[in-house]
Amino acid sequence: MKKLDLQKAIAFLNQAGEESRPCLLIIPFDLDGVILAEYLDQLDPDDCSFDFEGVGNSTETSKKEASPSLACQLPDFRHFSNLFHRAQQAFYNGDSYLLNLSFEVPISTDWPLEKVFKHSKARFRLLLPGQFVCFSPERFISIRDGIISSFPMKGTIDANIPDAMQQLRDDPKEKAEHFTVVDLLRNDVGMVSTQVWVERFAYVEELQTHKGPILQMSSEIKGQLLPTYKHELGDILFKLLPAGSITGAPKKRTVELINDIEDHKRGYYTGVAALFDGAELNSCVMIRF
Repeated sequence: MKKLDLQKAIAFLNQAGEESRPCLLIIPFDLDGVILAEYLDQLDPDDCSFDFEGVGNSTETSKKEASPSLACQLPDFRHFSNLFHRAQQAFYNGDSYLLNLSFEVPISTDWPLEKVFKHSKARFRLLLPGQFVCFSPERFISIRDGIISSFPMKGTIDANIPDAMQQLRDDPKEKAEHFTVVDLLRNDVGMVSTQVWVERFAYVEELQTHKGPILQMSSEIKGQLLPTYKHELGDILFKLLPAGSITGAPKKRTVELINDIEDHKRGYYTGVAALFDGAELNSCVMIRF
């Protein structure tokens, strides 16, 4: 895949839109990092495999097998507590009112990344051999027929808890997070649209994980793009990055805090992968990574 900086990646997607030429982009959380991009007719499945809601370049089917061994090394509690309190102090200072703090968690398994990719079940799956595998449930934006849609996902509960859906909807913390991210994404979509509306608010879906089913709350926000949008796909997408659901609010200041507080570079984790099929753009936030 081509390795591009920010400006070249924007130009690449703009040109792909003008020419209606299908392509794939893999964008790191830190936009000053390496952005990977390639036209689909030049993409080697050995370099990158993907499946976006049934559209992809991977045709292999997985056979049912015994579950892999899986062990993770949790962060040291003192270290976790120190970074947590630094984030909390940002709230007291009025610098942020929602901040998504992440930690590196080393995982050991007897399955190679390729096998994890083939067996994972998710709306969006992506494999860079030797680097990472992602099986994300979270759509970022889609663009179709001049309408941009965003789907922020915030609010999670164990689906096996009695009356789980109502508990999720009533939980003050989950509601506050969801309302904040919906407001943030509504404003973000407004930066590239002539009008914005919330199509669906706080709907709940069930997702399967290796620990059992969970319920997750999402909303759907839509915007009307200008008639020239196909010539500006790169400008539109990158203006919305990084994804608000995995940063916080206000976004610009909170991203600065994340880069200051977290003691690791996120790289492609919580970045965005985008697929353009020549007519429509679909993308995901790279969580479950």
